[in-house]
This record gives sequence, structure tokens and C-alpha cells, in this order.
Amino acid sequence: MMSVLVGCSEAELVRGSDKAVDVAIAGSCEVTDCGGQSADGCYCDDACTNFGDCCDDYDAVCVNPQPEPDPVGGTCQGFCGGQADGCWCNSSCTSYGDCCDDYEAVCLGEPDPDPEPDPDPDPGTDPWAGLSNGALIDALETETKSGHSGLGYTTARNYMYGITGSGIDVHGGIVEGVYTGELANADGTRTPGGELNTEHTWPQSKGAGSEPAKSDMHHLFPAEMTANSQRSSHPFGETSCTASACPWSDGGSERGTDSSGTTVFQVRSAHRGNTARAMFYFSVRYGLSIDSSQEATLKAWNDQDPVDAAERERNDAVEAAQGNRNPFIDYPHLSDRISNF
Repeated sequence: MMSVLVGCSEAELVRGSDKAVDVAIAGSCEVTDCGGQSADGCYCDDACTNFGDCCDDYDAVCVNPQPEPDPVGGTCQGFCGGQADGCWCNSSCTSYGDCCDDYEAVCLGEPDPDPEPDPDPDPGTDPWAGLSNGALIDALETETKSGHSGLGYTTARNYMYGITGSGIDVHGGIVEGVYTGELANADGTRTPGGELNTEHTWPQSKGAGSEPAKSDMHHLFPAEMTANSQRSSHPFGETSCTASACPWSDGGSERGTDSSGTTVFQVRSAHRGNTARAMFYFSVRYGLSIDSSQEATLKAWNDQDPVDAAERERNDAVEAAQGNRNPFIDYPHLSDRISNF
């Protein structure tokens, strides 16, 4: 006669049999269920592999649990556009999942309309205390010429991209385009990843086309090729368009017209101060003037985007390679004492 069991669940039939049966039972082992039976009716104990009644995720939850990933941590204060504390603060970090905790708040938030200014240099350390306008420009021209050794354009880019030395613009094997935040691997070429090339902040056609100006790394930066072309030789300024409404925009930088109808290039917020200080340097180093509209924009950018640790370190690295410093990085408020570059 055949025996009939009534009122038993499938799991109970399998667990009560003399022979293990491979039965797939849907359900989940919460951490609190490990060692017993899940509310879903499957099991999460050591015996379930013998009886074939383990929940689907028994191995993953109870046998080989994966630890929760540590938060990336770190802070973007002073590092927007670069790397800080092992995490990143540029426009690509959201794609790679390696943004610092405060990336959005620090780097994507609206700039403080009334930022706390950097403290004025200690008069005891400012070599040009008391100088202004023409006298200050003359002193800074002398200072920036002193010790400057023109490297040649190829050698300068070799320093930038790590073909010579560790790479002035290489961080963790990565080069970042200053206008868009695009990242490329430092691959031993002067065009990393086939995506970046070298931007002359002061256009070659406006006075940076011959040596030593052409190879002066205080105004050379990696840039995504299209962004570099879009900048062309347009002056820096504030566009009257916004993002997609502009003829071109990418990564926070824009090309469009300003309020007077002049075509200008607006740099993303993370590199605005760097751009301003590079332009001020180039003006005094080579005795070239900046038009009044562009000068007003650059002075505003100098205040909006203060010098950070990455910019100071780059100033040190450029000095080590070519022998001179950008004094507008060491003393950001020097530009306030020059009424007309």
C-alpha cells in the first residue's frame, strides 16, 4: 500500500527524507536568518546543503558574505577638478563611482557670491610690498625673467605628460583636460589617449607663438582637443548663453557671445582662477597687454576660484623644470594692485 503524507510543505518533505534531494527553493537569507529557517520557507543553516533546501542566496549571505564597500571618503575642498585623498573631484568621477563624499556640494554647488578672501600676504614676506601699477609690473617682469630657461615646446610637453620625469600634469597615471574634465591615461605620448593636447592659455596668434613664450609651462595646460579648438584664440569672458543654448559647451566650459556681442570662451569654474593667474603671469613676463573687458573677467575669476594645493604644487613643479615661478599663485592679490595690465 502507498503511504500518503498530508499537510507537509515541500521543504519539510525534503528535509524529512532519507536521501538528500536537490530542490531549488526561492527565498532570501537575511543576515538574521543565517543558522535557521527563512521567513520564505527555505533554510539558511549548515544542513541545507545536505537536504537541498537552501535559500537561493544562502552562499552569498551566510557562507561568503561580501563586506559593505567602504565609503570613498575624502574631501574636495581645494581639489575640484583633480584628485584628493584617493577619491576624485572631477566631472568623470560620477561615471567611475569614485567621487569624494562632498563632490557635489563643493564642486557642483553655486559659487559663493561673497567668498572669504585669502589673507593678504604678510608684508614681511611679500617682496613687492608697497609697489603697484607700473612699478609692480616692472618688478614682476624682472622676477619672472630671472632664472627662466626656455625648454623648447617638445621638451616642455615631455615634462607635462611624464615622458620626462614624473609628469607635471600626471596624477595617478591620469591626465585631466582643464576645460572639460576629460580624463586620459598618460600613455607616453604628448597627446594622451588621442583625446588631449596642449592649450596655450595665451594664444599663440596673440604673442605666444615663439620661444620662450611658446614653451612656457606657466600657461600651458592639457585640454580635450575639441575644447581646445573651440577656445581657439577667443578672449575669456562670461557668455550670455547657458550650456546647451550656447553654440558649444562641454564639462562646464562654454563658447558664446557676451553681453556686448563679442565671442568669448567661458572656462568651467574649477579652472577659472588658474586661467586668470596664468594670463596675469604671461602679461607681465612678456610685456603684453590684456584688454579691459577680459581683464575685468579675469580679476573676478581670480577671486572666485582661489589658489588651491594642486595649483601650488604645479607652480613648484614648473619652477623645478624651467627655473621661474608664477608670482600670482604665490601672492594672488598682486593683481588687485595693478589697475591696467
